Amino acid sequence: PTTMTVDQLVEDTREVTEYLKSRFGQNKIYLLGHSWGSYLGVKTIEKYPENYQEHYFTKLSIWARSNYPMIWTELGLAYCNGAGVACDLKKGIEYLKKAADFGDQRGSYILSEHYATQRNPEAEKYLKLSIRNGNAASKTTLGKLYIYDEKYADKKAEGIQLLKEAAEEINDQEAMIRLGECEDSEKWWKKAGELGNINAIYRLCRLYKEQGRYSEAAICAQKGMEQNDFGCIIEYTDMLHHGVIGTEEERKKSYLYL
Repeated sequence: PTTMTVDQLVEDTREVTEYLKSRFGQNKIYLLGHSWGSYLGVKTIEKYPENYQEHYFTKLSIWARSNYPMIWTELGLAYCNGAGVACDLKKGIEYLKKAADFGDQRGSYILSEHYATQRNPEAEKYLKLSIRNGNAASKTTLGKLYIYDEKYADKKAEGIQLLKEAAEEINDQEAMIRLGECEDSEKWWKKAGELGNINAIYRLCRLYKEQGRYSEAAICAQKGMEQNDFGCIIEYTDMLHHGVIGTEEERKKSYLYL
């Protein structure tokens, strides 16, 4: 059923917990999970730690002995972030690698994004793995790597294709922004702008202004001004001052923006 989400199951677990606490007169109880239940236990303890005995990290360590990749991802994050244990980035990455290699979608995404941010040589490998594990957002990151990293100059066309796939499959706005830097600027920035991306709206405003399409530039600027974007305010005011849009009265009022 559509109501059987992880969030709902966590709440169901909490309700049973409250009953058991009341039934046996306990402030905290022990929670034991097996297989997928281990993951549910982790998420429940993470949200309601006050209901359960032992520390979150202790539970993770126990559950990590099972062959359940989502638990390895949680344990990797615990080490990377120092949650319940001393921060140990190396050990955290080891767990994330283990989770990614076993097909965990979230683990592979987190690991690949970390490597990409750090410009790690293994970034390409794990971004590809993340894509195979079903993370379309990793197409954007790999696409940017191929386009902007000189080491992958021969893969720019492949990078553009990856960005297109991310833009079309999941409406990834970052992919649209970067595509606009490579080709069809108006098309991609307009699409991202329609989704409310203020960066795209500002870029589209600048593009129209440079092309002398002042009415369209003004419309974009006004959309940005509705979100208090300073760049759009500047562009709109500049066009007013140069007399390419608006009336004399509006141009006089425009000085209030600056």
